[in-house]
Amino acid sequence: MEENRVKGKIAFISGASSGIGKATAEKLAQMGVNLILCARRENILNELKENLEKQYGIKVKNLVFDVRNYDDVLKNINSLDDEWKKIDILVVLKGLNRVYIIEDKVHSSESKDQIVGYKGEIRKEYKNSEIKTVYFKTGFHFSPDKNVEADKIITGKMFKEILEKYRNKSEILDSYYEHLVRKLNDYKNMENYLEYELIPDEKWNICRFRIAQYCFLKEMFLEERVESSANSKNGSVYSEYNLLGKDKNIQIAGTNQEFRIFWRIEELRKEPCLRLIFYHEYDKKNEELKNIRKEKYETVYEKIYSVIEEYKNELPKIYKIKGKYKYTNNYKIIILRINLKEYIKAGKDEMDKLMNEVKKLHGYLQNENFE
Repeated sequence: MEENRVKGKIAFISGASSGIGKATAEKLAQMGVNLILCARRENILNELKENLEKQYGIKVKNLVFDVRNYDDVLKNINSLDDEWKKIDILVVLKGLNRVYIIEDKVHSSESKDQIVGYKGEIRKEYKNSEIKTVYFKTGFHFSPDKNVEADKIITGKMFKEILEKYRNKSEILDSYYEHLVRKLNDYKNMENYLEYELIPDEKWNICRFRIAQYCFLKEMFLEERVESSANSKNGSVYSEYNLLGKDKNIQIAGTNQEFRIFWRIEELRKEPCLRLIFYHEYDKKNEELKNIRKEKYETVYEKIYSVIEEYKNELPKIYKIKGKYKYTNNYKIIILRINLKEYIKAGKDEMDKLMNEVKKLHGYLQNENFE
């Protein structure tokens, strides 16, 4: 594809916020193609638009919607001005008897529902087609493969090996290969939860990257129960591990109410913290329930601290930093808070000692009855 043949044309790219979509956008922009970028993450699209327009002097139009929603697709396409509706470049994979779904979730945790949802929408359009799914993830794999229902799973490393066979045969593939190598190296660096920067501001891998949080928690607990997510409002990341099991709640006797206890790692006041949390959603206007809830929290709190007291010789670091936390009406209430800053700065040996204590405490608490 020569630059003078496509310069000034319009390309529509879905999934443009990351992965192959983003790499294709960057390459076409370099060739002078004006772009319609489609994805669900508006902040990332806006940043990409600004960079491409500034660097290559092209025009970029952003559309924020989920391509699985047919009505949203029509609404957004129809909203385009006439000049943008003259799309010259559109990449579509369409078989006669099969529909292949490729899911590229670069930063997200894996979920069984991701591809299942796509299948349901595609089946409405292609009722007589055989639908095959490829879970294509160039990013970090947060969960074991069994958590993804797909006919084939391709990791970033696997795709890199595939692309190596086609080097110097396609400018777009070569560009994406270089992009992929950089990203794989980035993910490798993100795994290090002990990495941090002090200048110009303190920045902790374990606060900035879900990958670092995931790697930290999975060293202490069962990997398949670590859940990582991001705050949709401010983009901050956090990871959790349920004390008694994934999605397992504890009944409050005499009520239809349930609570859970989980470890949560996140940034608090610009510092990395690991907290043990009592979580219970309830009707805050119900005074009787407030009293029952308060009593339950205090019972759980005392039981956990009695365990810490009993095993204080095995848990010297945790015993030293244990605090007295008060009951609040918030859904999340702190039971234990560990500031990880000093342990990260002290290095791997000190962090390993702390992590070993957390693992021990977790094991002791699993043997307790909180009902």
